[in-house]
Amino acid sequence: MSLKNPFKILVVFDLNGTLMTRLNAKEYRVFKKANSIAPDFTVNKSKVFKRPHWDKFLEALMKLPHIEVAVWTSAQPNNAVPLTEKLFGKYVNRLQFILDRSHCEDAPMGVKVDTAVKNLELTNTILVDDSKSKAKKQTENLVEIPTFDVTISSSDDFLLVLLNWLSTLKPGDVRETIRENSPFQ
Repeated sequence: MSLKNPFKILVVFDLNGTLMTRLNAKEYRVFKKANSIAPDFTVNKSKVFKRPHWDKFLEALMKLPHIEVAVWTSAQPNNAVPLTEKLFGKYVNRLQFILDRSHCEDAPMGVKVDTAVKNLELTNTILVDDSKSKAKKQTENLVEIPTFDVTISSSDDFLLVLLNWLSTLKPGDVRETIRENSPFQ
């Protein structure tokens, strides 16, 4: 698995906790008692809330000429595909790939670790995730974003900060840029 154009930067996004939050039926019943926020969509009985500024972020991201986009998630395939389709909408066909739990191996403590990502060209790949544990073998490529909490979403502007940072990147070895100038250090 590699980027089709080596002169571009591949940004690989995690889904849950990074771009959106997914609540199962029980979690949503509890959430609904204390919050009037409506979900953006439903996938397999789970209520999904997009991270604030997602639509603006996605539109602008897909216009950046030096960026290619992909998704990796520890969600099961029956959830990963519809989540990605609904979240990315008209841009889903522009994704380089979608990796789900079937591309992962079990890790200690029950966390799934993605094995397919290890085949990427690391000099031009950025992993955007809310969990360091999922990028143990690619720590130099990780831009760790704070976990999205739908209950405090009114102050969440992390996607706008990330968009600004991504728009300034130049093709080349992104690991040095992440090390020296990560947007969330």
